[in-house]
Amino acid sequence: MAEFCGDLGGEVMVFGSPRQRNVLPGVSHGDAWRWTVDAFKEASEHASEHGVVICIEPLRGELTNFITTVEEALKLIEDVNHPNFRLILDVYFMSGAGRPIREQILMGSRYLSHVHANDDNRGGPGFGSVDYREVAGALREIGYEGYVSVEVLREEENPGEVARVSLENLKRFFGLHA
Repeated sequence: MAEFCGDLGGEVMVFGSPRQRNVLPGVSHGDAWRWTVDAFKEASEHASEHGVVICIEPLRGELTNFITTVEEALKLIEDVNHPNFRLILDVYFMSGAGRPIREQILMGSRYLSHVHANDDNRGGPGFGSVDYREVAGALREIGYEGYVSVEVLREEENPGEVARVSLENLKRFFGLHA
């Protein structure tokens, strides 16, 4: 996948995959952690050969039982210890993590390479109640210059309309003009 991503000009691959990363019954958390570190060391080295960064995405506990906090994601990144293994932060995740979004962005700033812009209702940015001024302000505060992509997880929405309104909202939140 890293080779394909690089061939297409892509720079970032996200590892979210909530069900695929669950620690299964009978497997200790320690064993799962060691296997994960080893797998991402190898995958990150391969990705680096193609100019691609792999980003681990912390996910809500109701989706997975493994890597459910920014702290866990940062520990994994430090244990893998490879420049091509970094962090993605997802606004939907951060909105339900029990701490201010700004705090989570500042905590992850050293390794942040991608941001999923969505909202607490799984709609596009600005479709729910997340204060995107806080998100934009924190990203500015850390000097973030990477990609921000819209990730919507509500199938009932019209994709074209979601894309149009999300782009308008992001331009407004980040103070950009067409």
